[in-house]
Amino acid sequence: MSFLAQRYSCGSSALNTLLALVVLFSAIFAVAALFTGQARGVYIDEIVKSGLPSIPSKGGVSWGDYDSDGFLDLLVRGGGKLGYRLYHNEHNGTFADVTESAALTSVRHSAVSATFGDYDNDGCPDIYIANGENVAPGGEADQLFHSNCNGTFSDVSKQAGITVRARSMGVTWGDYDNDGYLDIYVATYGEPQFDKTDTEWKVTGWVVEPDILYHNNRDGTFTDVAARAHVSGEARCSSYKQGGPEKVTVGTKANWQATWLDYDNDGLPDLYTGTERLANALYHNNGDGTFTDVTEKAGLCIVHSTHGTAVGDYDNDGYLDIYVGSGHRNLLWRNNGDGTFTESATSTGTDNFDSLGWGVGALDFDNDGLLDLYAVSGWTTNATFANAYPNRSDRLYKNTGGTFTDVAGQSGISGTDTRSAAAFGDYNNDGFTDVFVRADEGFPQPSANRLYQAVPNGNHYLTVKLIGTKSNRDGVGARITVEIGGKKQIREVISGGSFLSQNSLWQTFGLGTSTTVDTLTIRWPSGIVQSLHTTKAGQLLTVREENL
Repeated sequence: MSFLAQRYSCGSSALNTLLALVVLFSAIFAVAALFTGQARGVYIDEIVKSGLPSIPSKGGVSWGDYDSDGFLDLLVRGGGKLGYRLYHNEHNGTFADVTESAALTSVRHSAVSATFGDYDNDGCPDIYIANGENVAPGGEADQLFHSNCNGTFSDVSKQAGITVRARSMGVTWGDYDNDGYLDIYVATYGEPQFDKTDTEWKVTGWVVEPDILYHNNRDGTFTDVAARAHVSGEARCSSYKQGGPEKVTVGTKANWQATWLDYDNDGLPDLYTGTERLANALYHNNGDGTFTDVTEKAGLCIVHSTHGTAVGDYDNDGYLDIYVGSGHRNLLWRNNGDGTFTESATSTGTDNFDSLGWGVGALDFDNDGLLDLYAVSGWTTNATFANAYPNRSDRLYKNTGGTFTDVAGQSGISGTDTRSAAAFGDYNNDGFTDVFVRADEGFPQPSANRLYQAVPNGNHYLTVKLIGTKSNRDGVGARITVEIGGKKQIREVISGGSFLSQNSLWQTFGLGTSTTVDTLTIRWPSGIVQSLHTTKAGQLLTVREENL
């Protein structure tokens, strides 16, 4: 008999009352711990409750508000024979599959990425489909679905000029000429040929494809200007360094993902492309519709097997850094502010050593004012490397002020099953960034998608949503700066990244204990600079571009 039972054995009513009080106070403390981020880690997997698919699939994941109701919706493949599905956010933590009612059933099964972009500035996000499972050069072209602004979409691919046939992969939207209309850059992989055995895949040939740059003609049509703009996606280096312990043979271009970013703060979007068999290319925007390959000048001539990219200013120095998901170790390119970068993954503790890195993200998961990093660790069916990556756990690197500590295990991030794609966005509008991680089909071990819902911890936040008027409608390419007590954070509105995926365009700033932002400054792609003062924390703030 327990002490309590002995002590109150003569009065069962008193015992029941005491036990009830114990349960009550335990529940109170559990709830308090939950809302301070101390219970069940920082994240809770809500995939079952959400109604989103849990079964493994292929391709990327994208957050976007397709019906402009103020809540993020999701594009993800359904697994098995299902292609991409559109899930509507029901505003209560659950999602509904609206693929049929949205008229998206004609999305091809060869699709590997699906991203949102409002190419005609009507306030209704459209969808670009990259058909990366085509066999080059005879596969089908990509697809462009125009939003009818009533919850449905129409396939306008042919009349819009989306005609290039290639193994398209990751897509990034950006207004590279700042004419107020979004252009589309498509990374292409090419077609490898292998001699395959049970223990080795040997490359015997490769059909090389240049990347695609669709210039928006502002009349509902696009023209591929990649050759004219000098952006093939293939870096030009006189020599290469190896980026990790796995020796990568310098080969032909095989790109997974590209990302627009203004790395030199000149107000023009530059371009970074990630590849498996060469150095990742960096193209400087010349401001005249052309680009210059500055890969070597920037110090980026490291050959590495790259899959995903994330962009953010992790050291709050006002310049965008680049985090890369790669084979055997990830790379963290610290922007030196002079047009060059320094590889800093090992020195900062973010190299994810002995893992096969795929999707990556830059997010302030605890809203303390410092950007943290998320790294997906996956696997491969390539027999040459199938046993080469012993670490298969995702990493959540907490920024401690220049260096990082992996807190995934204590934050609710779990599992060693095979995953590759991830997208980041606040789907329940509580000011904390959530994560959808897509598991891979076709592997022997059981696997499942995750929807990691962030648990608020008491820190304050400000989320900014932009509406362009002279600039493109979603403000893609805008630079947002918040200043509190003389300290600054920056975000750039980037459309497309991670691995074949797209994060929310709404930018969340962690404010720590601050309840007010002293100055909020937006440098729009049009060149207009707009400032707001004494902005209250704890809100999703919509800012409309003013023609000052």
